[in-house]
Amino acid sequence: MLNLTNQVFSHSWGYDMTIVDYVKVIADTPKKAKCITLKTIVKDDYGKGDGRANPGEEVLTESPFYLVVKTDKNGGVYLKGSYPFCNGSKRMGVFFPSKGGEYYNSWD
Repeated sequence: MLNLTNQVFSHSWGYDMTIVDYVKVIADTPKKAKCITLKTIVKDDYGKGDGRANPGEEVLTESPFYLVVKTDKNGGVYLKGSYPFCNGSKRMGVFFPSKGGEYYNSWD
């Protein structure tokens, strides 16, 4: 059985910009991951909209939510489903393991 608890996953999205969202798994089963969203910290933006994103420690969700645990053809694990976003709305996302590196984040 996989143990995804305490792992951070990221989802990058956007059309004319790149936004990175992060979730942290707080419990899991072979088919579902109980998650919370983490605040995204953007460094080195300098007002240009081209910074580097990292997960913060601040939790943004009031209550946990579930994402489906999936495995790709190479055995890699990812999470899929809808997650809380902006003022009570939800959006669909696919989250991949965040390897601790920084991700490009832009808003132009």
